[in-house]
Amino acid sequence: VAPAEAAPAALPAATATRNAEPAAAEPPAEAEVPGETGASAVGPVAVEKLTLSLEAGGRRVAARFVLRNTAKDPVEGRSVVVLRTDGDGRVWQTLPEVTLTDGKPRGDRGRRFSIRRYMNVKVDGDLAARGVRVTVAEVYVFDEGGRLLNAQRFPVDLAVPAGSPPAGAAENSTP
Repeated sequence: VAPAEAAPAALPAATATRNAEPAAAEPPAEAEVPGETGASAVGPVAVEKLTLSLEAGGRRVAARFVLRNTAKDPVEGRSVVVLRTDGDGRVWQTLPEVTLTDGKPRGDRGRRFSIRRYMNVKVDGDLAARGVRVTVAEVYVFDEGGRLLNAQRFPVDLAVPAGSPPAGAAENSTP
């Protein structure tokens, strides 16, 4: 595996309702890219403008971001967002729901994409638990063969309130 380029410089941490910029700090050990030394993999797809939000009356969590093709040829693959909680940094949820191996997605599942220039992506899912604070979102981008193209870590601040969603929130409401 070729050495990765340094991650882009970070701006101050953003809240979940604003755009988050990539973190300058290294990802935690369980999120490091295999074969890389403390840096994110950088391939032909950049990840930009990540936001997190609660939707459907507080029953679902959604991640929105932009995938930008930095190569000349079109790129196809899959993307996965891994959300981690404050404190111990344990995985709280993946969007979409995928199996993790050593804290990382395998690359054969996720939200499919095909881009020439850029693509606005939205992935969402039912809340895994309530009463947590999500402080890190990691976006993994794989090619069609499951090879890691990019792994980028974003600081976020999304508080998921404890208890049940507000009364009157429809069970199957759509945004």
